This record gives sequence, structure tokens and C-alpha cells, in this order.
Amino acid sequence: MPGVVLTAVGASPGAVVPPGLLVALADSPAGTDSRTWGYLTEDTVVGTVVCRLGRATAGHA
Repeated sequence: MPGVVLTAVGASPGAVVPPGLLVALADSPAGTDSRTWGYLTEDTVVGTVVCRLGRATAGHA
């Protein structure tokens, strides 16, 4: 679980997201996401994956 949402969901460091719940993070630190809302249920998320991006590796942007 991302450390930035621990307080919002009432969890301790090392906790994992419970089954059936999701954590959403905005792409901007100023965005509204699970840091404000807490956990989301699977049925509250609606969207279509258009493209999956790989993670950046050390030395690459």
C-alpha cells in the first residue's frame, strides 16, 4: 500500500490493500485521490484502459 494513503485509510505501515478494495493515486500530488477518499470499491471505478505504460528504469525517463 502506498504510504501516502495510510492515514486516509487508517492503516499502518506494511499494510496491504484488502481484497475487493482499491487505492487510486492521481498523477499530480495536488490531485484528489485515495489520499482524500480512502479506499474505493471495485464497482465505483469505471474506465477503459487505453494503453499500459511500463515503468521507467534507472537513468531513463
